[in-house]
Parts: sequence; C-alpha cells; structure tokens
Amino acid sequence: METTNQNNLDEIISQDTEKINNDEQTKSEIVYIEVDKLHPHDANPRKNTGDVTELADSIKKNGILQNLTVVPATGYWYGDYTVIIGHRRLAAAKQAGLKTVPCVIREMGQKEQIATMLLENMQRSDLTVYEQAQGIQMMLDLGETVETVAEKTGFSESTVRRRTRLLKLDSDVFKETEGRQITMLEYDKLFEIKDDKKRNEVLKSIGTNNFNNEILRAVQAEKTTEIRKKFFEDLNEYAEEVKDTTGLVYIGWFDNTKNITDYSIPECTKLYYRSYGSGVGVSLYRSTTADEKQAEQEKTEQENKIKEERDSKIRKLKELAERTYTLRRNFVKDFTLNEKATSKNLQNFIITALLEAALLEDNYFDIEKFIEMLDVEYDEDDLDEMQGVREVYERSNKTLQNKIVIAGYVLYNDRKTNDCYDYTGNHRENESLQRLYDGLITIGYEMSDEELAMMDGTHELYTTEDE
Repeated sequence: METTNQNNLDEIISQDTEKINNDEQTKSEIVYIEVDKLHPHDANPRKNTGDVTELADSIKKNGILQNLTVVPATGYWYGDYTVIIGHRRLAAAKQAGLKTVPCVIREMGQKEQIATMLLENMQRSDLTVYEQAQGIQMMLDLGETVETVAEKTGFSESTVRRRTRLLKLDSDVFKETEGRQITMLEYDKLFEIKDDKKRNEVLKSIGTNNFNNEILRAVQAEKTTEIRKKFFEDLNEYAEEVKDTTGLVYIGWFDNTKNITDYSIPECTKLYYRSYGSGVGVSLYRSTTADEKQAEQEKTEQENKIKEERDSKIRKLKELAERTYTLRRNFVKDFTLNEKATSKNLQNFIITALLEAALLEDNYFDIEKFIEMLDVEYDEDDLDEMQGVREVYERSNKTLQNKIVIAGYVLYNDRKTNDCYDYTGNHRENESLQRLYDGLITIGYEMSDEELAMMDGTHELYTTEDE
C-alpha cells in the first residue's frame, strides 16, 4: 500500500511530467546537462549526501537509471541549474567521472522546491529527525501552516509540532548525540524540562544509561523550585531570614509552614530561619528567653550545628534513596523484553524474589502495590474482591513477562530495603537491596553512576566515621 508521502510525491512528479509535455519550449522530457552546471540546493533538508561509492560503482556499470529534477538557477549561478531531486545521484555521477547527467527541468517557486525536497528525502528515510525539523521549519517560514505541512508530508499535526520543537535544542549538542540509538520518545522526554539551558545539559546524556536519571533529577529540581517559591512566600509571614544564628535556639528543619504553627514556641520569642542551597525547607530558630541566655551558649551552638548538618545530610540521602527507588520502580512498571531477559533469567528472578521474601521479617505480598504497578483500575469498595493474584492478572493489559517481573519485584518488598545509610549519614551496606539490584540487572536493568556510588559507599553525601 502506498504511503501518503508516496502519493504526494507521485502527484508532484505527475504534474511535472504533464507540464513538461505541454511546454512548447521543451521538446523532450529529459535533457542531458553538464555536471559542472548543476549545483546543490542551499535549502536541501539533507545536509550530508553520505558515502556514494557504491552508487558511483553502479553508475559506472549501468549509467544513471533515474533522471534528476532541476530548476533554473538564480543569483550567482544564473544560467546554470539547481538540483531539487537527485543530490546523491549528482555526487555519485561526479565520482564516477560522468560529464553529463539526465535531467528534467521544472519551474518551481521556493516553497514548492523545499516541499518537494523534504518529501523526496522523507520517502527514502534519508533525513535525521533534526533535518526533518529543519525542513518543516523552512516550509513554515515560507507561509505554510502546521495543518498544511501535515497534509503535504503525511505526518500528523502532533508529529509536525514535535519535530519543530527539536530546533529549540542546541544544534551542536544534538549533532554530537545523533549517532546513538535514540527514539523520538526520548527526545520528547527532554521537553518535560521547562528550562532551555538545563534541557540542553541533559541532552548530552541522551542515549546513555544516565539519561533517565538526569531527566528525573531535572524535573524534580524544577518542581522543587516551584514549591520552594510558594514555601518562602508563606514562611516570611512567620519568620525573618538570618545568616548568623549565633545566640538563637535551633528548633528544627521545616519544609511546611503548617508544621511551624503546631510547634510549641514561647510567645516572648521571635522566629528566624536560615536557608541552604536550592531545596525546600529551612533551619528554624527562635530568639532565646531570659533564662536561656544564661545557659552555656557555646555548647548549645555546637549541638545545633551538629544536628543541623545531620538533618541536612539525612534529608539529601533520603531524596537520593527515593530517586533511585523511582528509577527501579519505573523500569519494572514499564518492563519490556530485551536480550538479557531470557526465560531462564526471568525464572531465576522470581526464585530469588521468593527466597528474599522468606528472609524478610513480617513480609507479605503487597496486593495494592501490585495492582498499582499493573495499571489495573479499581475502586476501594471492590479491593477486597481482588485479593486473588489470578484476578489481578486477568484485569491487567500488561504482557505475561511484565506481570512476572512486577510480581517478583513486589515480593522483594523494595520499600523496606530502600536506603544505604545509618542515622548519622554514614554508608551502611544493604545486602537485601544489592540482591534486588543483582536480580534486576540479570533482566536488563542498567544502574546509573549515582546508584553505583550509593551502593558502594563512594557517593559524596556519605560522611566518614571521623566526621
């Protein structure tokens, strides 16, 4: 069945032939033109003709089997011709040593020239997604609309918009990463990031094992910035910001102003806060009472400093643990078969999960978590009726392999084994979590650099025993 692109291109070629046949000044459809008088089109969406050695060898043996389509050149090359269709054939013909090549001469406006080149290259799958985006943008710049571009190219309107927004990305970084095996969905993920500069930083990691982690980190950072802005707007109604906390009493770490009002604070004191970094939350202080001023100030300050640093360290370690948990959960929830996920590896993953479940105290099969990850819709009223795993399986649209992996993951009870630090922020080995990672790796999971550092104790957040 012919594609829409093919139909559009055939229509242009058909119109081309009919026009030439009716042109009294043109006695034949095909004319032979010297290769030195043929020039590539400046706006050709395909920027690189690639290696034409094989095509040149074929031309030496068989000649050019399909003519080029050209238009009379203007400007500097006036009197010569500009190639619309056949840039690779022209390059190969020159390499093969041909002096002339068969051409059909047409009269086209600039818009029709670009549309024809774009359609011809897309039909042959010769364009990268970035070159497609540039070609579409040229059509838009010449007065086309998203709707008319979609009609002429065969792309959906959504695809046209998704392609053109790629031009917001740094072109140099984009070209550096194009050689990797990257899907359009991965490019789409970049636009979950609102900030252009940060989006281009994350673009550098696309197609690597760190990409999903960098996306998640950037998106979470932007959400944190929005929450932080609202938090400080509310906080300034309660407290005053200070840089020097000498002589103040440390109350605790707060990331919600509602918790401040619930805290028992002497009425005779004022509230102050100190902010660190770009995260949500502050260290909250109050002024001292007359009795407290008589206490040992130096001891109090030292204790406050230690506790404040520990709270900050533990908070960041908790965020790290939550982020790595999300990476593992997303892998399992969106699991697809890959070369590592053999039947034997899937079977071993389930067996290991069952053994792990037996090792954990008070472990049980979390039916609600299992239902959530299978995307099974349910009401709270009928939850009791879905206690059987079989019924949950039947309601899910996921593949059998997905169900097996998700079931094994839930048996691991990942949330009980999520961190690798003690109450002081020192690294603590987590054998159960390591076994989970080992199992996931056998079925295709790739640990990010940050996960590796979290597990082996080299992450910058860990304190040492001497600290």
